Amino acid sequence: MKRAHPGVGSELTGLDRTLRESVARYASLLELMQQIAAAVSDEKGQVATLVLAMAEQQQRIEREDAVLLSRLERITPEELAPCPLVHERLGLMKEIKALNDLLLPKISGIMALISQEIGALKCGRNAVSGYRAQGQGAASKRYFTA
Repeated sequence: MKRAHPGVGSELTGLDRTLRESVARYASLLELMQQIAAAVSDEKGQVATLVLAMAEQQQRIEREDAVLLSRLERITPEELAPCPLVHERLGLMKEIKALNDLLLPKISGIMALISQEIGALKCGRNAVSGYRAQGQGAASKRYFTA
C-alpha cells in the first residue's frame, strides 16, 4: 500500500473545496444541457442563448479542472476512494456524456434540415431574381411568358 505524502491532510482539505466547486460546475452544466434538450424538443428560440451559457460554463470547468488535476496528482487513488464528492463528480460527468450522446444526433438532424431549407430558399431566390431581371427592360417584356 502506498504511503501518504507529507501534508496530505491539508491537501485533502483543499481538494474537498475544489471538488465541491467542480461538482457544482458540472451540475450546472448538466442543468444547462437539460434546458437545451427541452428547448430543442419544444423548438423554442432559447437554444442559442443556452448554448452560449453552456460554452461559458465549459470554459470555467476547463480552468477549474486544471487546478483540480494538479491537486489530484499529489493524492493516491486509495485516499480518494472514500470521497463521495469524487463519485458525485464522476456520476455527473457520466450523465452529461449520456445527454450529449442523445442530443448530438438530434441537433445534427435539425442542422441538416435547416441546411436543406436554406439551399431550397437560395434556389428559389435565384429563380425569382431571374424573373425580375427579365422584366426590367422594354425589349424583355416582349419575351416574358411567365
